[in-house]
Amino acid sequence: MSFTIENNFAYGAFSEDAIVLESISAGTGEWSLENNTNLRVTVSSSDRKDFVINISYRENKGVYLFLPSLFKSLFDFKRDTFLDNDFTVVNLKVDTDKGNIASGTLFVIPASITTSVEIAKTEPRLGECKNITYFKGYPQRDLYIEKITGNIPFQMQNKERNADTKEVARVVDECGIFLRWRNTHGGWSYWLFSPNYTEELKSKSLGSTRIGRIFVGRKDNSFYPFGTTAKKTWTLTSEIPVLDYELEEVKSLFVSPEIYLWKGKEVTDIQTQYWERVNIVDGSQKFKHNNQYTHALSVTIDFNDPKTITLI
Repeated sequence: MSFTIENNFAYGAFSEDAIVLESISAGTGEWSLENNTNLRVTVSSSDRKDFVINISYRENKGVYLFLPSLFKSLFDFKRDTFLDNDFTVVNLKVDTDKGNIASGTLFVIPASITTSVEIAKTEPRLGECKNITYFKGYPQRDLYIEKITGNIPFQMQNKERNADTKEVARVVDECGIFLRWRNTHGGWSYWLFSPNYTEELKSKSLGSTRIGRIFVGRKDNSFYPFGTTAKKTWTLTSEIPVLDYELEEVKSLFVSPEIYLWKGKEVTDIQTQYWERVNIVDGSQKFKHNNQYTHALSVTIDFNDPKTITLI
């Protein structure tokens, strides 16, 4: 009795999709799995210790592996991987008391959507939309996946976006504030906002204490503040309309775990020191649908807390 491990998918680490083990009928002289047989599944990767789980075989129901916690741990969003081919190869081995019944390799990407080989053939770029905008003068790279033969089921390429890129349907040549973010397919998306923005600085007192001191002939009570903390936000608006086919990819900005503000001056300024990590301020975003098939866009971002003088 043996199984095959389905490897026609680039598994989204945050999709919580199941890995399917498809059974192959036992041939003459081979043993068969009995119902409730314990299966020992060993999961390994180059930068993690082996992870072992035990599941029971259910006859005629197939075997489904759910490994969301493990897959999520494979990606460290604390580090900017803009210049890397961002994926992890995971090896699976399934054993019983009678021996090994399956071995295979999975291709895992930092996405909330699993990409099938059929989609990879027609839409290899990791993103929500087929047609994209190129913002001239700003660094842009896209991740592409391709099904290959061999032990590793896919390969990934990190390509520079330019006006001649196949998926580019519009070229924008303007100045402004440029954001990059991780989209739900695991690739990178971009948008250019107006150079005019609204900055807000919110401060919060850490409190104070009263200290009494006795001097010759008098008593002095003084307040000593502990200092303040601050939070800086920018509200950005886009003068470039979001086209209807771009809307879903732009929406991914508001749920992205990785958002960066470009601080470079030349298009070649692509290293990590030219990108500042920012966050989207909590709240709702409304998109008005109209007959012109265009959408306005605004977003409020916050930064790491500014350094202030505090006593605690």
